[in-house]
Amino acid sequence: MELIQSRDPISGKKIIENPALKHLKCKLAQRIGLIYLRPRAVAWAYRRGNNKLVENMKKTGIENKKLQSNVQMQQQQQQKQKSSQEKAIELTNSHQYFEDVDQEALENIIDYILENLRDKYTVVRWSCAKGIGRITSRLDLNMADDVLNSVLELFSPNESEDAWHGGCLCLGELCRRGLLLPERLSEVFPVLFKALHFSVNQGNYNVGSNVRDSACYITWAFARAYDPDVLEGYVEELAKNLLITCVFDREVNCRRAAAAAFQEHVGRQGNFPYGIQILTEADYFTLGLRSNAYLNIGVYVGHYKEYMRGFVEHLAFNKLKHQDIEIRRLAAACLCLMTPLDPEFMINDVLAGLLNYITSDQLEVRHGAIYGIAEILVGACGKSELHNMKDEMKDSIFLRTLSQNERKLINAGEYMQAFKEQYERIRKNNYVQEFFQGEMLAKVLEVVSIIEKNRLFRGKGGEFMRVAVCRLIEGISIAKLEIKQNHAKRYLDTLDECLKSFLENIQICASKSLKIFSGQYSQVSKKEHLQLVSKFISQASTDQNVAITRGYTLGLCAFRTFDRIFDTCMLTMNDYTTDKRGDIGSIVREASMIVMVNIIKLWAQKKDGNQLNLSSQCIQKIIQLLLQQLMEKIDRVRLVAGSVMQDIFDNLYEKIPYFQHKEVINLKLNDFIYYWNQPHGVYNIIVPLLQYPEYSHFVVLQTILLYFFIKKKMKGLCVSVGGISESVVKYSLGALNRFINDFGRKEGILELVFGNIIKIFEEYENMERVVTPLFKTVDYMFEIQLVQVWAKQFGFGKQIFKVILKEIKETKSITKVYFFINIFYFNCFFLKIPAAIGLIVGLLHLQCEDIQIELLEFILSLLVHKFPKVRKITSDKLYLLIMSSGEEYFGEEKSDQITELLTSNDWLDVIFFIIIQQIIYLLQEKQNYKEVEKEFKQIFKLLNI
Repeated sequence: MELIQSRDPISGKKIIENPALKHLKCKLAQRIGLIYLRPRAVAWAYRRGNNKLVENMKKTGIENKKLQSNVQMQQQQQQKQKSSQEKAIELTNSHQYFEDVDQEALENIIDYILENLRDKYTVVRWSCAKGIGRITSRLDLNMADDVLNSVLELFSPNESEDAWHGGCLCLGELCRRGLLLPERLSEVFPVLFKALHFSVNQGNYNVGSNVRDSACYITWAFARAYDPDVLEGYVEELAKNLLITCVFDREVNCRRAAAAAFQEHVGRQGNFPYGIQILTEADYFTLGLRSNAYLNIGVYVGHYKEYMRGFVEHLAFNKLKHQDIEIRRLAAACLCLMTPLDPEFMINDVLAGLLNYITSDQLEVRHGAIYGIAEILVGACGKSELHNMKDEMKDSIFLRTLSQNERKLINAGEYMQAFKEQYERIRKNNYVQEFFQGEMLAKVLEVVSIIEKNRLFRGKGGEFMRVAVCRLIEGISIAKLEIKQNHAKRYLDTLDECLKSFLENIQICASKSLKIFSGQYSQVSKKEHLQLVSKFISQASTDQNVAITRGYTLGLCAFRTFDRIFDTCMLTMNDYTTDKRGDIGSIVREASMIVMVNIIKLWAQKKDGNQLNLSSQCIQKIIQLLLQQLMEKIDRVRLVAGSVMQDIFDNLYEKIPYFQHKEVINLKLNDFIYYWNQPHGVYNIIVPLLQYPEYSHFVVLQTILLYFFIKKKMKGLCVSVGGISESVVKYSLGALNRFINDFGRKEGILELVFGNIIKIFEEYENMERVVTPLFKTVDYMFEIQLVQVWAKQFGFGKQIFKVILKEIKETKSITKVYFFINIFYFNCFFLKIPAAIGLIVGLLHLQCEDIQIELLEFILSLLVHKFPKVRKITSDKLYLLIMSSGEEYFGEEKSDQITELLTSNDWLDVIFFIIIQQIIYLLQEKQNYKEVEKEFKQIFKLLNI
């Protein structure tokens, strides 16, 4: 013992706390204790009689002659073993057994092992539990009782979860060895029931799953150790508590451990109510998925009256207070589904009890209480299928990992199918008028007011309370409770505040609630509803707060003013607001797309009964806007737009009205199904739609905007507006190039494309976000040989030059601010003058005689611009022009002289007017030199040169 308790001062604390060392010390203590006690089989231990599996099977109507003969052979073998054990007992059951035992040393050994049942390492506790079982099996009855009393002291409320876990393991070992006598079971079962539901909050998480798992081990040992008549008085409570853990525990290992223990009792004890019926449906696989355990198995088991009230009370007053919000939501949903089974108890007892917790100091308690009230309302009105988890009962990772044969095992069996048929007959009954009258109705309707008066929307947990209250309002609307105008106004104000929240989940819950509420109570508060609609429409398109814009856009889909909703959605589809975070308007555009497709779905579902007139012009406008978003630079926006269009054409193609080229777009969508966020596939499919006048304008608009991000020196700006990758530019312009080469020779195609470019110039006049990339895109297109030939023939150069002059004259500054200036980056705003220079010089290639003079004059004016950067860019572009086609236009001698002047001078220098005059002299050929000189003298005078 001194060796075990000794501590080497040299080793230090780390070695002493080493789990392997502690484990070995406990094992050594056990072996020393066993050396003191000679092997024997004690007479006082409980020994179960023959297993009566055949009798249990007879109770369930199952019998087999071969099985019965095998059982008889086993009984004969057990009888022989029993007689040999009795002889061993007689040999060792003498008073001299403890005469040569060091009682004090033995007590120290047992005390040391009991103390280590509290150890923080599971391996140590498990070893100590087995050691206590081995040593106790050689003690007399009085000493064994003392050991059991010491073990039961571990289940004090002041003890840690480690002590509870060690105590459960020890009780399981004592029970398994027959050392826990039936007369002590009355002390053990209360402890066992507490351990089956043991859970302790520690900060933001719960502990105790290991305790619950070990408590299942005790119940499993009970099934193997005792005869049915011994446990008969505890069967009802044991079955109820074991099934609660089996169905409603948070951890999958605890649910499966409880299921194994329940199966052992059904097989060996045979006295659990409806054991075979429950065991058939609640197995290893069906309990693996938590939502399935709560919403299917839990309701099925709860329909038996022996378990119904125990289940409901545990869900309402235990699980609704759980720290995990998902458990609270699942518990509330299960209460909703169980309400039709006993509506009187659910409303008069459970709901009335939950009303006492709505202002609790603990967030989990009041949040769960409100959710529980809301779900009971939904279940009581005959619409239990609308519980809060209805949209989340989908395949999980757990189900995806199952094989095909394993999937068959989780399908509903015959008992479950019979229950579902019975449940369908009762779940549609409406009990609202019967139970929600007078005081009960008033209490439910005042819940929202009480929460707001207590300011529970503020502070920590306010966002959870808002979601719960939105669900409560939705539940009141689904139940169609009779409310007054003051209640309706209060609920609308609450939903309005929730829609303005910056948290998206609150806005989504509020929009769902508003949808149901407005459909049910719009006539009760017609004036307030109209005011709210007007507020939503006005602020959704004008408010600078993105959260409000997003929330009100979501909220608009709840009302029946469809025309105004569509107009607002189409307006917000052009929201390209940017700030330091980038293109924040993309959030609004995504919400607008989702709202529009949801409205179209509702219209398609109730085409004959709704008031929405969805014309072919309206649906075509929607498709045009979606195509515009499909050409977006942001991958996320393209993904939403493509998914929305795919949804419309896959599911609603036959229902939506015909519009221009409907079948062509449908064919295009069939070519590309999933990866709408990948630029290499999207642009090759959508850009060819440029050939159709109805869609060319929208495709051109987004295509030219993408060119804005092609330059590497714009990397900083690219990141700030949404992290645009260069691959987007590469694939979009590649698709545009292929389109021009493939379709450009067709009559009217280039006229259509460039006609739309001119329209865009006119539509977005002085909007640098559009005009600047438009200059760049046209410049890129002029590099294509086919476009050059066409532009010369149709005089497009003159039109574009007029647009450039108009835009440049109205621009007051080239670089008003610099984005970032430091030693590593030089990023500035790409405004219209630099973007236009390349295009202007490029127009010289067209050699349009009617604008050549004006082009040269304008280029020379840029060479004397007040900003050095403009002069530098112009000289570089002019140099490239001279090198490529200077001899053809100016002649060899003049080209050489111009080249020398352009390359031999610093255009960033202030003194350059002498050079400019020499260039004017060399360039003059057909133009009036005096007029040009007069113009430049005026420019020089303005610039003080």
